[in-house]
Amino acid sequence: MVAPIVAQVSQAPVSERAMLGERIDGIVRGAQITTGGDLGIVIWDMETDVLFERHSDEAFPLAGLMRLAVALAAYRAVDAGTLALDAPIAEGPGSITVGDALARSLSLDDRSATDALYRTVGGTDAIDATLRAAGFDGMLIRTDEAGLGLDESAKRSFAKGGDNAGSPAAVALLLAELARGEILSDASRRAFIGALVHASGDVRRLAAGLPPGTRLAHISGTSPRFGDVRDACNDAGIAQINGRNVVIVAMLAHARGTREQCDAILARVARAAWAASAGVIP
Repeated sequence: MVAPIVAQVSQAPVSERAMLGERIDGIVRGAQITTGGDLGIVIWDMETDVLFERHSDEAFPLAGLMRLAVALAAYRAVDAGTLALDAPIAEGPGSITVGDALARSLSLDDRSATDALYRTVGGTDAIDATLRAAGFDGMLIRTDEAGLGLDESAKRSFAKGGDNAGSPAAVALLLAELARGEILSDASRRAFIGALVHASGDVRRLAAGLPPGTRLAHISGTSPRFGDVRDACNDAGIAQINGRNVVIVAMLAHARGTREQCDAILARVARAAWAASAGVIP
């Protein structure tokens, strides 16, 4: 769905890279064995360009990761001067400002705030145009949170045409360019990343695989279960490891098992990312 993230990557010692590669392969195999699910991974140390990918160019259900695309469209409109952060927008029976809606969508998984932004920026066509203009061809937004709810009610799984689609590589590239400041103004970039740094103390998925106190700006997404299969269990973010920005994307699709089992698989991806970038193989 997207071109390779980087043309070349710096090479860590061959033996170390091989060991980490085997560890990551083991996580992918383990996810398939224990849940029957498909696991897409990107681990990208942005300072060294050391990169590990598995199934990174395949289409996965984005679930809540679609909020990254909605927020990007909103912040780009703010930077272009066509939308103001203090402008009121309708949200259910009341209204909030664009800035408040962005914070609630990204930090609190507020679906009504996300949909208010979705309508304000122009819906599917405008969001997809923003993604194309920014070079993220591996993401496709076809509906809002309310539409995803209708898919669930109609029992329309990702395989049957439900949900929004994206590749782990496209999500990783968006996060990397956000961290680099290449797609937004500095003020919008700081606000976007700041909203992704959760302070709720909820340590699951990627956060559970990183040492306590690690700064992690991230966003998760979970799709409903259809029968005994869950469409998506995702987490993606930018971790500060040894003072460096490390992009971590883990997207688990079509998995059986409990939410805790799926969360544990994503935590294993984060532990591998820490090992890859900290130069330690526990």
